[in-house]
Amino acid sequence: NGINMPLAFTGQEYVWNATYTQLGLTFEDLQDFFAGPAFLAWQRMGNIQGWGGPLPADFITAQKDLQVQILQRARALGMTPVLPAFAGFVPPALVEKRPGLKVRGAGVWNGFEAQYGNVSVLDPTDVLFNQIATIFIKEQTKVYGTDHFYAADQFNELDPSSADAAYLGNASHALFQGLRNADEKATWVMQGWLFLSKFWSADRIQAYLGGVPNDGMLILDLTSENVPQYTRTNSYYGKPFIWNMLLNYGGNTGFYGEAGVINTVPHADMTNTTIVGFGITPEGTMQNYPIFDLMLENMWRKKPVDMKQWWKDYAHRRYGQDVDGVAQVWQLIGDSAFALPAGGQMGATKNKMVLRPQVQMDRSGFMPTNIAYNTSSIVNAMKALLQDGSSFAGSDTYAHDIVDVTRQALSNVFYDIQNKAVAAYNKSDTAALYRFANESLDMMNDMDNLLSSHSGFLLGNWLEAAKTWGGDDTAAQAYYEFNARNQITLWGPNGEINDYAAKEWGGLVKAYYVPRWQLFWQQLGAASAAKKPFDNAKFAQDCLALEQSWQHKNDTFPTAPKGSPLSVAVLIASKYFPDV
Repeated sequence: NGINMPLAFTGQEYVWNATYTQLGLTFEDLQDFFAGPAFLAWQRMGNIQGWGGPLPADFITAQKDLQVQILQRARALGMTPVLPAFAGFVPPALVEKRPGLKVRGAGVWNGFEAQYGNVSVLDPTDVLFNQIATIFIKEQTKVYGTDHFYAADQFNELDPSSADAAYLGNASHALFQGLRNADEKATWVMQGWLFLSKFWSADRIQAYLGGVPNDGMLILDLTSENVPQYTRTNSYYGKPFIWNMLLNYGGNTGFYGEAGVINTVPHADMTNTTIVGFGITPEGTMQNYPIFDLMLENMWRKKPVDMKQWWKDYAHRRYGQDVDGVAQVWQLIGDSAFALPAGGQMGATKNKMVLRPQVQMDRSGFMPTNIAYNTSSIVNAMKALLQDGSSFAGSDTYAHDIVDVTRQALSNVFYDIQNKAVAAYNKSDTAALYRFANESLDMMNDMDNLLSSHSGFLLGNWLEAAKTWGGDDTAAQAYYEFNARNQITLWGPNGEINDYAAKEWGGLVKAYYVPRWQLFWQQLGAASAAKKPFDNAKFAQDCLALEQSWQHKNDTFPTAPKGSPLSVAVLIASKYFPDV
């Protein structure tokens, strides 16, 4: 696929422990700083601390061993791994033991309470900042070696404490200087995501980037296909950058893509820019496969492709043979869900089924619930797949796709049912409300059966993979399972970013989403029958209790598929799409 510079963040907590040991802290001092395994990425970026922890010592050691293997393999393949660096976030114990430090609270991130949020940020002008940055790189190099590229993000979704140009320049310079003190060949790799914040006017961006020489920084233009920042910053004022497709947030499973953009824009005239490569920066993969394929092919071509022919060729590569009906499948989806315009929508359309129920659930913007394409194209794609099912017996890619396409078609049906139920409530038609409510629950059970027919859509695999980190220790297994459950549901103690990483998975629909909707329909129906306003606050409280109780359960879910994807899909099609 042409990937030659992978981010390699695994195992850094081992280095942090060694670093803070030199500064007088113990491993116990770090327990309220390190987040749990499912939340380490956000703790590393200074968004949260401690949530999902404490982090077990054996996990830290195992991750170190894994990182050694990752780096050995990457380097053997000729890759240049990018390792982490110090960005300024420090544990509470360091602040307590060194009262003279210049620190500030990073502020509340997505509503996390103080225990888990408001991370301490060491001011770049404090002499300890440079010391920590240098110690970390030296300790890291001892264990992992170095390829001289280091990733650090000082202000990821956290605005600086000052807008003063000198302060901003000094902040970036301090981080860079810490790198160069430890490695004279160091290049700082930074996400351009922070510049989406309204804080970052052109002059502030220029001041911040000005603290580092142009040959000392590489910027990842994180979501170039949707909200590029290199265009408004004159190519980051001389800094080299990589044009990236982000595509997916939270590993959400809905169809989404901007195929037209990623096929053409990377091949536009970039003569007067500082672009040095292409990349992908997704929060989740294992979905929207053709869009990832199309983007990665940009590494190897110099001009756009004929998309009509590309979709046909993709179907052949995907299934190993040419069948006219199947060749149409990806053209249909490619002209609809995968043909969204640049900047029109950020992230996949969220299925209302996987969101906490409300009366009003329509939203636009980031991961909207409003569908921006003609849903009939998905139904027609499903029809084409079903018609040629006998030609692909034994093809796992076909089995996966028949589930995925039928899943999307059925997801879109949920919108209609939910809208009809709410309309009935608004008309005080309680009988109709209950009828549509029962239809929605029946549809969700059908969805769960569909998803359970292929191993690529099973909750059980997710949970069991997490539990393996606990070995034979049941308490440790429960710890890792809690992390896995929480990330895909509440995402925090009280649903701070509830359903952000929601999944349409077999087992999860029936065990988690169905009970929420049952509770909602019960309370909405009761309000309708009594001709009283719906008490959304009470429902939210009751629903949170339901959600929180699920986090700590240890019921098991299948890790092997049940039923035939084609057979289940045919039954669903005949029930919900009789014309098919």
